[in-house]
Amino acid sequence: MKKFLFTAFCVLALCSLLLINVETVKAAEGSGYTRLDWPTQVPPTIDGQWTPANEWTDTDWTMIGEDAACGSTWDMLDNVHTRWFIEVFNDTTDDAGDYFEMCIDYDNAGGSAPGATHYRIYIENGIFTLFQGTGSGWTEITPSTNPADVTFATTLSTSPNGTLVHRIYEMNILKNAGTNLASITWGVRVAVYDASDGTLLVWPPDSERDIPNEWGTNSYEPEIPWVPEGFDIGLVVLLSSVAVLLGLYFLRKTPKSKVIAYTRQETNYRYRT
Repeated sequence: MKKFLFTAFCVLALCSLLLINVETVKAAEGSGYTRLDWPTQVPPTIDGQWTPANEWTDTDWTMIGEDAACGSTWDMLDNVHTRWFIEVFNDTTDDAGDYFEMCIDYDNAGGSAPGATHYRIYIENGIFTLFQGTGSGWTEITPSTNPADVTFATTLSTSPNGTLVHRIYEMNILKNAGTNLASITWGVRVAVYDASDGTLLVWPPDSERDIPNEWGTNSYEPEIPWVPEGFDIGLVVLLSSVAVLLGLYFLRKTPKSKVIAYTRQETNYRYRT
């Protein structure tokens, strides 16, 4: 009975490692970069800050170069939304010319130039502009406002990811209504520019705004794994390690209540309790 209980405990503890959200980057057509939207657990307040404290704990983080990161979730509270939080850690000042840019490939079809199913969200100094591909470049279009294609806010603030004041963009993007910007799986390129020192950071690395074939793939996770409140990777790994050690100890130890009986007529050992 003890063997069974400790074996079960070990298996459950090891399986708990699968509950941890880890960013998935795998091969995809085009650039070879893929990222995930996880299901929204706490709908964020779009104010350009990490407030309240329990928002954005339900996402993975994708590095944009070495000095910026983005996380995103998705949900179907009314329409289908993808919600984003972008942090530019090296941008600590409010300068004319600072911008955020997201290129969207509606169905991840790629292409050598922006076409009708390619869109570009551009935010410079708090002003949002939406572009659509023409087959050879981009043209400005009027975004939907009811419902709104994009709701955003940007501030200089701090967050759990960066305790020094830095540029933050927070936004909600409507996927299946309004302009109908994105399908379930879609192509994406994210870029942030700090005008104070001329630094441009891009994901996927070295991708070009006008070449959809170089953009990454944005997929989604349909369900979030169940994780007990308060558990993090450190705690799960610690519990799993303890479980393995205890399990090995009890599985290797011969119980004193059992003796090995052997008779000349028998060809195999047998256990008697």
